[in-house]
Amino acid sequence: MTAALVAWVASSWDALPGTMLVLAPLICVLAYVIYGLTGFGSTLLSGPSYVHMLPLRMILPLQVSLDLAATVLLGTKVW
Repeated sequence: MTAALVAWVASSWDALPGTMLVLAPLICVLAYVIYGLTGFGSTLLSGPSYVHMLPLRMILPLQVSLDLAATVLLGTKVW
């Protein structure tokens, strides 16, 4: 199962458009700046923007891991 997942991710990574490599970090930074200011909204902003570039099955795990990391980081700094 793990080898199949690694192969799928590797093949999916090669198929990504070049514009995604530029726009995805900008979308992420903007979404998490707003998340840091307001405390919510990162997925509401970045999710629909990512859907134009990536399939939904790749976006959901990405958003969950980014939101968890951001919540832990923000929660420890602003306790």
